[in-house]
Amino acid sequence: MSAAGALATARAAAKAIGPGSRPSLEIAHLTDLFGHGGLGGVAAIGGGGLEIRERAGIPPWGRVRRVRFPYSVFVSAVGKPMPSPTLLENPRLVARVDAAAVEGLTSLRKSPTPAAFLAASERFTDQVRLGPASLERRIARLRRTGASVAQAMFGRAMFAVPRTPEARERLLRALVRERLSAVEVAVLPPSSETL
Repeated sequence: MSAAGALATARAAAKAIGPGSRPSLEIAHLTDLFGHGGLGGVAAIGGGGLEIRERAGIPPWGRVRRVRFPYSVFVSAVGKPMPSPTLLENPRLVARVDAAAVEGLTSLRKSPTPAAFLAASERFTDQVRLGPASLERRIARLRRTGASVAQAMFGRAMFAVPRTPEARERLLRALVRERLSAVEVAVLPPSSETL
C-alpha cells in the first residue's frame, strides 16, 4: 500500500507540474525506499504481467522482467494491516525471508512461468509463516478448492488464483463459507519485457 500511495502522489504531482511519468516513478520508488515503506512495490506497479525481479529497485538500479499472466487473481484482506517498517527493521525476520526466497527465486528465474510463480508463492508462504494462525488455516482451506493461495508478503492479505472454471466456482463458494470479501482482478498484459 505504501508503494501505491507513493506512486499515486508522485504521479499527481507530476501531472500538475508536467515532468512526465518517468520521474514520478523514480520519486515514488525513492520515497517508498527511504520512508521504509517497502523495497520494490513501485517497480511492481510499473507494468503488467507477472513480475520477475532480477535486481531490486527500478532502472537503472533494478531490473524487472515481465511475463504474461493469463489468470485472474482474487485478493482478500484478513484482519488489520501489518506495518512494513517494523517488519523490515527486524533482522531475524529479514533473514528468514531471504532464506525462503532463494529457492523460489532460483527456480522462477530458470522457468519464468505462472505455474512456477504460484508454486514458489505457496512455498514461500509456508516457509516464512508470517501470518497469524487464523490466516494460515484459511489459506489451507482455500487451497482445497484447487486454487493456488498464498499470503501477501507483508500483510494480513492473501491472493488466490484458480486456473480452471471449476476451481474458480469452488473458490467462490469457499470464500462465502469463510465469510471473506475478495476482489477479482485481471492481470494486465506486460507493458514491456523489462522495466
